[in-house]
Amino acid sequence: MAYQANRDGNNQMSQQERNIANNTNTIKNAADVAIASKNPYAMAAGAAVKAADKVTKGKSSEALGKVLNRANKTMPGGQQLQNGINKMNESGMTNKVGKAASMYNGAAGNPTGVNQPTSSADQTPGSGDATTSSSLGGLGGLGGFGGRKKPSSFFDDTNDEQNSNDNTETDFTAFLKGTIDIKKVLLPVLPAFGLLLVFLMIISALGGGVNEFDDALGASSISGGETGEIIFEASSEDAAAFYERINTVKLSFQANGKTVDTLKIAAVYHVLNVNNNDYDYDYMTTSVIEDIANAMFSGNMYSETTFKKNLVNDIFVKHFPGYSQSSREQLAEDVFDYIERYYSFIGKDSTLNCAASGSCMYDIKGFYIPGAGNVSKSMQISNLMVRLMECGSPYGNGKYTTPIDQDMVAFEEYVAGVANAEIGSYAPMEALKAQMVAARSYALARPTAMGNAAGKKLEQEGTQWVLQISSCVADQVFCNINEGCSYMGGGDGQGGIVRSGHVSGAIRTRDALAADHQLRTAAAATEGEVLVNSEGYIISTGYLSKESNKFTNYANSGMNYKQILIEVYNSSDRPYGAADVQKMSCNTSGSSSCGNASTGPFASWKQYEGPWVGVYLGNSGKNIKQIGCLATSVAILIAKSGVATTIPDFNPGTFVEHLSKNGGFVNGGNFVWAAASLAAPTFKYQMSYSVSGYSKQQKLNAITELMNNGCYITAEVKGNTGQHWVAIDTISGPSVIMMDPGSTATDMWAQYPWQNTSTLACFKVEN
Repeated sequence: MAYQANRDGNNQMSQQERNIANNTNTIKNAADVAIASKNPYAMAAGAAVKAADKVTKGKSSEALGKVLNRANKTMPGGQQLQNGINKMNESGMTNKVGKAASMYNGAAGNPTGVNQPTSSADQTPGSGDATTSSSLGGLGGLGGFGGRKKPSSFFDDTNDEQNSNDNTETDFTAFLKGTIDIKKVLLPVLPAFGLLLVFLMIISALGGGVNEFDDALGASSISGGETGEIIFEASSEDAAAFYERINTVKLSFQANGKTVDTLKIAAVYHVLNVNNNDYDYDYMTTSVIEDIANAMFSGNMYSETTFKKNLVNDIFVKHFPGYSQSSREQLAEDVFDYIERYYSFIGKDSTLNCAASGSCMYDIKGFYIPGAGNVSKSMQISNLMVRLMECGSPYGNGKYTTPIDQDMVAFEEYVAGVANAEIGSYAPMEALKAQMVAARSYALARPTAMGNAAGKKLEQEGTQWVLQISSCVADQVFCNINEGCSYMGGGDGQGGIVRSGHVSGAIRTRDALAADHQLRTAAAATEGEVLVNSEGYIISTGYLSKESNKFTNYANSGMNYKQILIEVYNSSDRPYGAADVQKMSCNTSGSSSCGNASTGPFASWKQYEGPWVGVYLGNSGKNIKQIGCLATSVAILIAKSGVATTIPDFNPGTFVEHLSKNGGFVNGGNFVWAAASLAAPTFKYQMSYSVSGYSKQQKLNAITELMNNGCYITAEVKGNTGQHWVAIDTISGPSVIMMDPGSTATDMWAQYPWQNTSTLACFKVEN
């Protein structure tokens, strides 16, 4: 079966789009009202918003409209405020008040210095002989309302005595003075605009911040980065050239497997320029930009620790040779502070809370111990921490009863670290998941199996639950995924005691895992899961290398991790009566996409940018930019899976070219599902699932179940309103995180209404 991939828009406006459009218009008009109010705080806020709009061609108000929409969803009375804004806009009242305010501001000599647009449509007969009125404080002509005025349509009332009098006051001036009928003007307008004036005061810092974030917006916009959907045009040719150089460097690094965050380049430039005006756009040559980009990486992976270290000890040494170590450290902090404030400005939370932090509640009935059977031990464990213990002979040169002199780690972080060490971080996804469930079950059961001997225990210390277990092959090896680890040597020949971080004297070390590493995805997917028998007892899932090898072999044969565990722990070697994988109650409401969402080069592949945009799909006469969302999404999933391809330089362009030569497209560019394996032989299409008519939770459940079964999923997200495909990356609480070839958005149902998700297509890695 084939589907045509296109990005046709639809004319239906969602409720969110309606809210944002009305908020945007209201903010623009409220800025004029704020200036006209003569309140100094409100005037400053209004002027800041208008100045920001001038810089961003009106898109700053749109960004603020989105901020207001998000705020109205959560703050008390927010829905009522949003309803009022929508009603005022759609009745035309907002535009009329804003128009009157704008004319008043123009008449007042534009005291804020903000350029006010003028239009002949805004003027009335008699404007040529406008006079000055001392009653208005010497404000000069009144924007065309000199002599006998003509009432505006908003204030028009043929029975109003004001309309028959010959005076020089505008309707808006009269409104401010309270001489117009209060029932008809003041009461319906003032409360709503009063709220908006307060809002404008709150966001004035955001509006004024556009100038500070010019370069962040420019660099992000031109490189397809995070802009908060503010459309930006460079204010100067020098700036535009600088952004182009940043993008060129980004593409160059991307071709070599490194993903450069252009915002970080802009942040470093900002700090350089603030501290030395000679460091201008011309100073930021391609070579300087490459130096900054190189400073971000440890190997091919971005490392914040590495970046900060290199900023202090290399980049800022070159550019500020006279600065002290502490001053350079402060400059590095300024770089990351700029990034945080930029994310705040565009309404994006940059603080990512990686998975697995001991947030599960383990309601334990007891344990199945091989050779002893079921051992009843009722425990309700929460916020479990792990104290890593030394190893004695023959596995190490320490004592089993002595803690390693390092901080305790959260239990779920410990489980991920065990998988990192025991099976290896690049094992197949389903094998990683199986290893984590086995490691978690074994760790919980280990103290009971050992009778709490040799330093093992699982008990409360005051109010804190603590598990004590050795960090070596005597129990389980733990290699910290966030800090890396050091193998310190010992009698076992496998590294003895293992410590977190890089420790002097180690026989070998391992680095921390990247934020987008697949092991973190596996950890999040299996958080809190244990293997139980038919009576609900957690099995002491001992394993050796041959069991880990089975995990890998079974995963490569197409089995999912639950099938693998049932098979291994019902075998002749380990007849433990495994019956089910049970998930404990885990609090994931605060989790985010960090550690789950991919940030490799493939995550930034777009159908609308890159050297492949003009590549045609088969004989359709249409290119990737026009109809290539599905092909790009499948290319992203192939790259994410890490499978071998038959194409040396794999990307959406080479993928489409290969498929076009081998019958991968039919009927005007329709993608042939099974053709994916023409480029990646082990990446095989399974089937497509219709989820039209499902509830949001049912769709989330379907996606979760498919991912748990080893599926790499592409989803159609526009339903009967068009057609567009995205690659699903991971699940973060109630959110589906995507890699969208058609936008920079990552939250699928924030970008595309969940009701329109119609089809899920599953691919699996099979040998």
